[in-house]
Amino acid sequence: MKAKQRAPTYTPSPAIACREIEGQLLVLLPGDPELRTFNASGAFIWKRLARGTALPRIVDGLAREFGIQRARAEADVLRFVRDMTRQGLLRKRRA
Repeated sequence: MKAKQRAPTYTPSPAIACREIEGQLLVLLPGDPELRTFNASGAFIWKRLARGTALPRIVDGLAREFGIQRARAEADVLRFVRDMTRQGLLRKRRA
């Protein structure tokens, strides 16, 4: 019997600075002049990634929270993770 494969998790890079000020999530990567802010769905995803939540659970929560189809939520989460990883803001968590 094969071992069940765990869904990947991602975590914010330890190099970043992240703060929530008056409901606005702000993220800064040292050496990068761009201060990033996230919309409501981006902040939802980011906060759950920071807690170590697996991607399938984030997808389900996003679909429920924003009343969207699961397929759309999955595409949004995967795109967010891909983009933030490419920018150095997220990294894949080791098992």
